[in-house]
Amino acid sequence: MSADNWKTAVRDGMRSGSWLSLISTVILVACGKRERGDAARAINGPSQWLWGRYAPHVRGASLKHTLVGYLIHHAMSVFWGVVYERVRPKSDSRLATITAAGAVAAAAYIADFKIVPKRFSPGFETELSRGCLIAAYVSIAAALAYAALTSDSRRRGPPQ
Repeated sequence: MSADNWKTAVRDGMRSGSWLSLISTVILVACGKRERGDAARAINGPSQWLWGRYAPHVRGASLKHTLVGYLIHHAMSVFWGVVYERVRPKSDSRLATITAAGAVAAAAYIADFKIVPKRFSPGFETELSRGCLIAAYVSIAAALAYAALTSDSRRRGPPQ
């Protein structure tokens, strides 16, 4: 793997990961508000990485839980964005682009709930219904596909 390929993947992954973070955060906030009466509660979840397994259950917004939770969520979104940019098909096939986005979303789900220790899971799974979890991971696929389908970086090639 050449350095240019990684530079391009990181640059494009920051874009697609930021879309992933934005769209999934909107879904998580809406689900938290609807299901728990607390928009911040789902976003507090990832702060368990630093503050322990009680963090997802903290009510209300705070710098300690909500900001830290969002920053961790955003960093992981960019990570998955970079993964997607590395595996994304080089063709202009919309079906292949959407399929790859779905595969990365499935990999994120498997990593989050089957591979990593519970402390490093997203945390929002303890507060949200199965339907909201499905919506969150579908939003990952949708955000990655949207970012890819609206980007022209594949046509331009690596940065000069």
